[in-house]
Amino acid sequence: MAATIELASLLSRDPEVKGGRLCIAGTGILVNRIAVLYDEGATTEEIVRRLYGVPSLAAVHAAVAYYLANRDAVDAEIDRDDAVLTQLASEWTSEGAATGSHGFLR
Repeated sequence: MAATIELASLLSRDPEVKGGRLCIAGTGILVNRIAVLYDEGATTEEIVRRLYGVPSLAAVHAAVAYYLANRDAVDAEIDRDDAVLTQLASEWTSEGAATGSHGFLR
């Protein structure tokens, strides 16, 4: 008889990995990343092909199941991440990057 795998073992939180945010176990792949791809219409099989390091289709299914069961909380976290990234991009461009003073664009 084949060994069974508990679904909870496919996802993990580790304070040393991605600040303790929920990831596919043994990777740094955030459940949020899976959720975004899923919402964009990617199938679980496509997600496995697109993301390097995904250990199994079952892990992606576990991430999608977690997302669907906790959609409001995960979407809120994604929205917070987007707001932070938007703010950082705005600060970066307003502090001289667009003029090349940091040497990134020229």
